[in-house]
Amino acid sequence: MGRVSYELSEENRRRLELLTAFGILNGRSPTKEEIVNECIRAYFMEVFGRYREQADPNDMMLRMMEEVT
Repeated sequence: MGRVSYELSEENRRRLELLTAFGILNGRSPTKEEIVNECIRAYFMEVFGRYREQADPNDMMLRMMEEVT
């Protein structure tokens, strides 16, 4: 996808700095990009799980979400 520009709250900037400095992801210190990607993946999986519980098996959105899991 390439470079993305977005605003972070001051609290999230501090959280990201702490995670970059002290976090462990896959056995090593993660980059900011890896942290952001992991947060998006985890949030997507949470939303997908809740949506799947209520969706009809033929739901178009459910099928699209399943394609990217």
